[in-house]
Amino acid sequence: MRVALISPYSDIFSPGVRSISAYLRANGVETRLICFPNLYVQRVLQEFLEPYSPELLDGVARLCQDVDLVAISLMTNLFERAIQLTSYLKEHLSVPIVWGGIHPTIRPEECIEHADLVVMGEGEGAILELAVRVANGYPVDGLENICSRNSNGIRKNPVRPLIQELDSIPPPDFDNPDYHVFDPESRKFVVPDLKMMMRLHGKGPLHTKGELNYQTITTRGCPFNCAYCGNSALIKLYGRKGYLRRRSVDNIISELVTVKGQMDFINRVCFFDDSFLAGSTKEIEEFAGKYKAKIGLPLFCLSSPSNITPEKLDPLVDAGLTAIQVGIQTGSDRINSIYNRTVKNEAVLKAAKLINHYGDRLLPLYDVIVDNPYESPSDGLETVKLLMQLKKPFTVQVFSLTLFPGTELYDRASKDGLIKDETKEIYDKFYMEREGKYSTLLMALVNRGAPKSLMKFLTSKYVARLLSSSWLGPIYKLLYIINEKLSIARDRIAHRSG
Repeated sequence: MRVALISPYSDIFSPGVRSISAYLRANGVETRLICFPNLYVQRVLQEFLEPYSPELLDGVARLCQDVDLVAISLMTNLFERAIQLTSYLKEHLSVPIVWGGIHPTIRPEECIEHADLVVMGEGEGAILELAVRVANGYPVDGLENICSRNSNGIRKNPVRPLIQELDSIPPPDFDNPDYHVFDPESRKFVVPDLKMMMRLHGKGPLHTKGELNYQTITTRGCPFNCAYCGNSALIKLYGRKGYLRRRSVDNIISELVTVKGQMDFINRVCFFDDSFLAGSTKEIEEFAGKYKAKIGLPLFCLSSPSNITPEKLDPLVDAGLTAIQVGIQTGSDRINSIYNRTVKNEAVLKAAKLINHYGDRLLPLYDVIVDNPYESPSDGLETVKLLMQLKKPFTVQVFSLTLFPGTELYDRASKDGLIKDETKEIYDKFYMEREGKYSTLLMALVNRGAPKSLMKFLTSKYVARLLSSSWLGPIYKLLYIINEKLSIARDRIAHRSG
């Protein structure tokens, strides 16, 4: 039995796909990993919109000729691409094609119109059982987590309980000998050599030259329930009880020791848990001590301001924490309430002060969300004014709000009639392509280190009121596009010179 697992995401880390691959291999099922990473350009305005090339489609079909099952992971922004890929494969293959991931979990009825089967929710157990049944010719429509379709209509089965013992799942599959990556230069799939592996692992969150990252996740779930996040949709499916689960420290360290042996070029470890510091102080101290003793590489993690304490930061910085990504999202109490976030600006400033205590040893990246249809110009200015209070150096990462289906905020906006065209506003939206707003422009100025005197002038009551006029939106949008095109050009130059 061989399963082809296709990751269409723009990087090669794909934790869900690699976890399922590792789980299948540990249970005697051969897997073939097929990845479509964006190798050479770090910022693409239409990342999710360009159709797949004939060479890529033909290459995937060739790689799947001898498999028994094809599984494709996708999120909402990749829906149209998944349709294109699936249609092509159905023309050239006679094996079942299954979709999984966050979008099939939230909208299985929509996805089953294109895939033969849909896996909803946590996929390890469902995919394994599905593979076994397909191999033996047994019916699959009664499996938990599976959505199927026959002449009687669509059958959507209940999901099985979440895996509570995460240590029972093997670490992400990075040592699969049957691993293929699409190379846009040769326009074909290749088994990556050392040079390509280093390029693939060079796309880190800090975009620092020479940075070679290994990314992993130590938890499943999230301690929060933000209205815009996919976790809010998954909590509806599974409930809050038992939703947040953790791997043991020894399990995490064991994975990283193996990675250091397999990929000795790695020079940074990045943890992409929704809030790495949500663990207890005791857990953080245990992890930091063992990480420093056995791994000793610079590390990066994500956190919420409310989880940042000196008792957690001290051991982590001592162990090698050099960068931390902190979710601010907004400086407006009103918008925080809409987001189901209880973080006050005082907590953000307190967390920033704790980070600043380490000077240039710890670089903060602050996340902000813009383009919320419920946000007023004054709400945006409150966020700008909060950012102005933060001490440099720091980086602001500005994301355009996408009202993903299944989330609480999507439900609210849909009920309020704020979603006019789902395809354009959600499915085809690139989350880094911001709308033309004055507050977003001011955030860019803060990010570039504009003098405080200038920022105070630009955020003053009458200047802000004048420059927040809607007729200036196209101008701000044009400035954004020019900035992005210049960034793309710089990335291409960097690639050629590298």
